[in-house]
Amino acid sequence: MGGRVSETEAVDVFDHNNRSERTTQNKMSEQTGQRLEGDGQPSSVTLTPPGDPLPTPRAPLTSPWTPRDILLAALFLSVMSFVGVAVRVLLADEFKANFLGSFLMGLFQTASLKTAFPYSHMGLTVGLCGSLTTFSLWTYSAVKAYDQSFLNFLGEIIVGLTTPFMFFFVGRDLGMWLPPVPSRVATFFCDVLILLIGVCFQILLMSVLPYEDIFTCCLGPFGAGLRYMLGVNFNPIHPKYQIGTLLANVLGVCIVGALESHPGRWSKNVMTGFCGSLSTVSSWVNDTIKDYQQSKAWGYFYCISSVVVCVTIAEVALMLGKRMNEQ
Repeated sequence: MGGRVSETEAVDVFDHNNRSERTTQNKMSEQTGQRLEGDGQPSSVTLTPPGDPLPTPRAPLTSPWTPRDILLAALFLSVMSFVGVAVRVLLADEFKANFLGSFLMGLFQTASLKTAFPYSHMGLTVGLCGSLTTFSLWTYSAVKAYDQSFLNFLGEIIVGLTTPFMFFFVGRDLGMWLPPVPSRVATFFCDVLILLIGVCFQILLMSVLPYEDIFTCCLGPFGAGLRYMLGVNFNPIHPKYQIGTLLANVLGVCIVGALESHPGRWSKNVMTGFCGSLSTVSSWVNDTIKDYQQSKAWGYFYCISSVVVCVTIAEVALMLGKRMNEQ
């Protein structure tokens, strides 16, 4: 036996060395996210790094839409947008509505809510918060304050530029305490529960609002839907400047400016319902914060340029309206 190695011992040594080599290769392959098969070649299976969450299911609103996606999105958007306009009408104050909508927008920005409830999240943010807040009516309120004094105008602009952000941050901090979703079953029932709560609020608000205000609220989903489509199609053009949200606010300001010279109940319905939902403060605040986190310069530029452009359009529209009325 003396220094000879038996055949069995030789096989054991070979297997041990082979396993050690494969273990070393697998450890090195973890950096590339690949697993080695028995022949030492990388497989098509991607490993999830230890400690990271498992991949989440497909979010229905981030892929090509199916008829089911369109139906559910329209349902949630319509219900929540109606509620948003109704609450704004009852508050009868653009500032209070913008503060409340910005707070709720921050509250609903948790990642778990967006992933687990894509339809409810769209209804609550795009529908409820977007329709509750209004950029166009706030802009015209500030421009009209200039007729009283420059200080009134400056005060309206400063309050509108600062306070919604404060309420957004408070809501976002409180949103971090929302409980996670335990299972798919709970996700389905929570989605249904959120929709039912929205429908109940809709019925309750319809019972206390006059008929003309109900018609105003019915115009809200059309403005919110147009705003959503503008955001989907134009916001991706520039990662640090949300062109779609800006277009929605500018379009809302332009329509309000055109209707200002034709006062009447129908004009007021369109301005409050459609234009109030088309333009939004909450999404503007949310977009500004996202841009600021990527680039401070772009964040300030997007925030200030949105206000400057819309205020300029509103001032020009009011001047043209006065000249037309004088003639």
